[in-house]
Amino acid sequence: FLAKLEVQSIDIISHSFGGRVAIYVTSQNLFPVGKQVLIASGWIKPKQNKLFYIFVKIAKSVSVIFPKSIKEKLQNKFRSQDYQNANDLKNIFLNTISLDLTPYLKDIKVPTKLIWWTDDDQTSISDAYIMDREIPESSLFVVQWWTHFIHIQNSDVVIEEINKFLFD
Repeated sequence: FLAKLEVQSIDIISHSFGGRVAIYVTSQNLFPVGKQVLIASGWIKPKQNKLFYIFVKIAKSVSVIFPKSIKEKLQNKFRSQDYQNANDLKNIFLNTISLDLTPYLKDIKVPTKLIWWTDDDQTSISDAYIMDREIPESSLFVVQWWTHFIHIQNSDVVIEEINKFLFD
């Protein structure tokens, strides 16, 4: 499609799950990418301890006794917003988030801006520092005190940083 439109290069701006897609696309040179911005992007399979898995198994087995309405409320409380919005694509979502993209980071050859915040409860700030170290042409911008949805909650800060990166 891009070739048909004679597009020479695109810039990618992505958040969270979209960052997983962007990391794969840019590491594999699937599109002619000029620059990319990854906003609190997922890239590593979330680590859960054994206690978490035991809790999930017990909760699933006990949940059969709950009415459907209570079961749905509990599921919505513990499932991510991305998963809840995936609808018919839930299996694709689960397969994608279970893929560890760590080996792909070093293959990203485009300038990459990482935008993160210290209080993100879905993508850890420590992951951002690893990503900044592994992607050859990356720079990290950290915002204090915001959550996973800073691009909505404090869009002015995010837009300013994106504009500096893409147009300066």
